[in-house]
Amino acid sequence: MTDERQHQIDDKSVPVIIIQFAKWPIKGRVKTRLAKTMGDEAALAAHKLLTTVVYQNLSRADIGSLECWFDCLPEGSPIDFMGDEFLKNATPLMLQVGRDLGERMRHALILRLSQAEKVLLVGSDCPAVCSDYLHEACLALEHHDAVLGPAEDGGYVLIGVSRRILSKLVSIEGNRDRFLSQISWGSASVLEETLENFKQCKVSYQLLPELWDVDDESDWQRFQDLPRKSG
Repeated sequence: MTDERQHQIDDKSVPVIIIQFAKWPIKGRVKTRLAKTMGDEAALAAHKLLTTVVYQNLSRADIGSLECWFDCLPEGSPIDFMGDEFLKNATPLMLQVGRDLGERMRHALILRLSQAEKVLLVGSDCPAVCSDYLHEACLALEHHDAVLGPAEDGGYVLIGVSRRILSKLVSIEGNRDRFLSQISWGSASVLEETLENFKQCKVSYQLLPELWDVDDESDWQRFQDLPRKSG
């Protein structure tokens, strides 16, 4: 386990870094909407499975260096729920830093932009994010500062930034701190408020096709009906 001070990437011109954001699997603290109908134990199992499936999708895309950032990294806690593929790849484990989701995402994105031309950040609730979707996000960043993958519930499943955004965030005093701030995380207006945030920071962007994520039991059933890849 590591944090941003310990893990550094030697190549300062890495084309793409992919960040998977997730909550550490603790019963009663993950997939709380699922837990209301399925119970805490089933919700915990669902969270672990979703986190693993998203990780597998991102790693198999093979378009950049992959890291997993958790909201906490308890000492001595095993990561074996992610499976042999995770252990074999020796994927870096990173600690999210910030008071809310916006601060944590901003910290991760800006930190990694010092080491990559493009950074993609993906949540662990959307098993529909696939290789083609990630490639489309990278292409969007050829011509825009940012890219967003909207979710059906009014949020988004992916946010990406290109290195050119850094000049936008320092051109006006305070922009860096305002980026991804004052957003009602968890509400149906997250995407709308984020786009307004981009406008205030003069950030150009492209929207990808809308996807769905897993929040409640109907979403979970939708996930259960997906064909599973093996190997």
